[in-house]
Amino acid sequence: MFRLCKLSYSTVTTALKRFKIKDVVNGEAVSQNGWIQGWVQSIRKHKNFMFVDIVDGTSLNPLQVVLPSHMFNSQLQNGAAVSANGTFVETDLNVNKIEMVCEEIQVVGPCDPETYPFLKHTPHDMQHLRSYPHLRMRRTSMINAFKLRNQLEMLFHEFFQNEGFTHVHTPIITLSDCEGAGELFSIKSDTSTNTDMENSENHFFNKPAYLTVSGQMHLEACAMSLGSVYTLSPVFRAEHGISRKHLSEFRMLEVEVAFTQDLHEILDLIEDSIKFCIERVQSVPLKKFDDGYKDIPPQHHKAVKNATCSNYVRIPYSEALEILQKNSHKLTTAAPVWGDDFNTDQESFLVKHFGLTPVFIINFPKVAKPFYMYANNDNNTVAAVDLIFPFCGEICGGSLREHRLELLQDSLRTSGLNEKDYEWYLDLRRFGSAPHGGYGLGFDRLVHFLLGTRNIKDAVPFPRTPHSCPL
Repeated sequence: MFRLCKLSYSTVTTALKRFKIKDVVNGEAVSQNGWIQGWVQSIRKHKNFMFVDIVDGTSLNPLQVVLPSHMFNSQLQNGAAVSANGTFVETDLNVNKIEMVCEEIQVVGPCDPETYPFLKHTPHDMQHLRSYPHLRMRRTSMINAFKLRNQLEMLFHEFFQNEGFTHVHTPIITLSDCEGAGELFSIKSDTSTNTDMENSENHFFNKPAYLTVSGQMHLEACAMSLGSVYTLSPVFRAEHGISRKHLSEFRMLEVEVAFTQDLHEILDLIEDSIKFCIERVQSVPLKKFDDGYKDIPPQHHKAVKNATCSNYVRIPYSEALEILQKNSHKLTTAAPVWGDDFNTDQESFLVKHFGLTPVFIINFPKVAKPFYMYANNDNNTVAAVDLIFPFCGEICGGSLREHRLELLQDSLRTSGLNEKDYEWYLDLRRFGSAPHGGYGLGFDRLVHFLLGTRNIKDAVPFPRTPHSCPL
């Protein structure tokens, strides 16, 4: 018997076993009676039956629920929260190889199709979805994105825990500008005024404080006792430029390793950790009629395969510069000169030049990098690395850290920074200093790459960018 009820729970339903959709898909409910709860993702009506796809957040694929079409009710709509019970049976007619033959379905939370901003069976432009950040996670493309983010984060933890690293919670509020670039968000309490800020004692922390741009320096302090440490934390950059690859708030995987003097050890760690995660992450490819499908680059599959299976290219900055200068006629911007940081156009050319394989660029000019990077013997370059990925540009940057006190002090002065502001950082070199190195990987950019999204805003739940902070 098929029944459709509204806004009430059946005593029959509560007496049955409740299953999560992931358990049903894994075959744990075959030939059993039970019930599920979730949200209607799509409804397909046929002459005698209707098929309702339901998701509950536990599986990458929805569960198909079958019920007679004459039982359709106006409240059973795309987006509605429902509870359904019936028998789970095997079938060859859907990707899960199992479906529910429904005996009763209840609409727990209706969804008015007249005012719901998303049309059923209609792909939407991602910009339209961004207009509804609190609702867009109902869409298949965003569900896939958030599930992938979750998997990727757990896999990074698995990798570093297996390697004996210690996870550290670095502070969000800091007094230091790690990058020395001045792109900081200042912090003050609601009761403070601009006049108050002229007196240091009126600062909440008695000194100017900022949202962190990096946890690197705090990780270095921890590495001097724990050896190998990492964090996956939010960082903030007050950059006013707007692009498809930048966010004002983003997640950074940062790693520091003590007792290393070989930059290639850092490169190996970066490459091994990324490959470990990409090989194991599970995702459902977008279908032709899913939101964002048309945004996926034509060679995205090849690029992901290269990032998983190929050896990453390793070239010095000087060689990368030579390649770009020799091919200046193929660039849309002027060719770089020694000391320039490569722009998006130049990074894109380099990865295409190497067949869409990720490219490590090492040994940058000293003038192009922050003060804390280890000076090479030529006194002209530093032991630094940038990792360039197809379609999303620089995804990771790191270096050996300058552990020699006198050279670090000289670098601070040359960079125009106040040595007194970094006394605690210099103490790390005064007391038991050891050679060390590390890197920061843009977690959101890696998600952006794996999804193939055109805009990084579609790889994070609630993006923050200049002039845009919804919710």
